[in-house]
Amino acid sequence: SEDEKRDVSMNFGDSDDIFKYFRSIERLLKPDPLYMDKQSKITWKYRFIVIDWIMGVHQNFKFSPETLFLAVNLLDRFLASREIRIENLQLAGITAFLIASKYEESLNERILDECLDMTENAYTRENFMEAEKSMLKTLDYNLGWPGPLSFLRRINKADDYDDEIRNMAKYFLEVATLDKQFADCIPSFLSAGAYYLARDILKKGGWSQLHIYYSEYTASQLQSLANAICDSCYKLGKR
Repeated sequence: SEDEKRDVSMNFGDSDDIFKYFRSIERLLKPDPLYMDKQSKITWKYRFIVIDWIMGVHQNFKFSPETLFLAVNLLDRFLASREIRIENLQLAGITAFLIASKYEESLNERILDECLDMTENAYTRENFMEAEKSMLKTLDYNLGWPGPLSFLRRINKADDYDDEIRNMAKYFLEVATLDKQFADCIPSFLSAGAYYLARDILKKGGWSQLHIYYSEYTASQLQSLANAICDSCYKLGKR
């Protein structure tokens, strides 16, 4: 599939070793789930608003889903390490998006200018440059977080790369990105839960030994997570 071609982790004979490495670092690069307790000026509600805004910017540029998921991870990790004022939250959000874009896409100057326009020129180019330096330093330049999509594509092998399941699972991952309860969920687990839920809704049968092999999670490990993602979709629909 096109998705698989784009994902270098799926293109080598030693992909098992690559995923072993991904599993070893995914816990190291996840945010503290209680980080909002350390923030005195912002709340989870404001996180939802800024991520929803980032999603709109991401959609506007038609960037890869990897860029979106990495941007949210960078933002959460930054907020877990630095207390910020509410008027700087949008700047932090767009900075995380631009760093993720540089990492995942071929970013050019036009993108930065358009992002400035989207903030209604609330920030200058210099503000962005300073914010970028601050964020990269705070994160120790650790940008190699293995997002959920590599794990999702790997599990999808068990269904012979069924597009219907994968696309529905991707949607669930985007919904989960907005929900605070999944902020510290490691990507291998979250992608497996989203995939499990998609198969269940599409009535694709049970969770086979192949699914367990590729995801490294059993059905009993995923059931409550799948239920939580389903509830999150329902709540989002009522907003």
